[in-house]
Formats: sequence, C-alpha cells, structure tokens
Amino acid sequence: IAYCDTGSEHPDNKRFIQDCENWFGQEIKILKNPKYKDTWDVYEKTRYLAGINGARCSLELKKKVRQDFEYVNTDLQIFGYDFDEHKRANRFVENNLKLMLNFLFLLERLQNLIVWKFFV
Repeated sequence: IAYCDTGSEHPDNKRFIQDCENWFGQEIKILKNPKYKDTWDVYEKTRYLAGINGARCSLELKKKVRQDFEYVNTDLQIFGYDFDEHKRANRFVENNLKLMLNFLFLLERLQNLIVWKFFV
C-alpha cells in the first residue's frame, strides 16, 4: 500500500494513515518527490500553477511519483476522490485507460461478491 505525500494535505492525514496501517495490518509506503516540499514549492520552482492539462503539482507530486512506484511495484491500485470530484475522476479514467481496464474487471468481481454476500 502506498500514499503520495504532496506536503499539502490535511494534517490529520498522518493519523489516518496510521489508523489504516492498523486496520490493514500492513505498513503504508509514503511516496514523495524529493525535488519539492509541497504544492507551492512546485509552483515557485516551475512557475506553473495550472492550465489546460491540469495542475503541475498533481503531475510532480502524485502522478510521476506513483508511476515510478508502479514501474516496480504493481498489483492493485485504489485511488481516492472526494464525493464531489466527478470531473477529476472522469479525467483520470480518460488519461489512464490501461489502468481503468484492470479497474473495471476488479470492480465487476467486487460487485458480484457484494451482491452475493447481500443475498446469502
């Protein structure tokens, strides 16, 4: 299990990560881009905040770090979005079609399992 640390998340995330480690019985690997302290550091060093292709901080602090990790450690990936982030989640699907094909297969299996447990 891995978590991309942007340096700009809510301070309670550290406690929540520890809770998750206890729930899962597994250590969560913290991934961080060593070039940047936080989202504003990305902006200050690149002079780019956000544009038509999204926010530079997301690319530098989440996507690149995640892809480097995936390159050597890929089994199952779960991405979290807030309930009202529909557009962001849809963009992720469009930009990561290969990952989404695996996701849809797993989602179908999970839905079948949930339905089976509900009716049994």
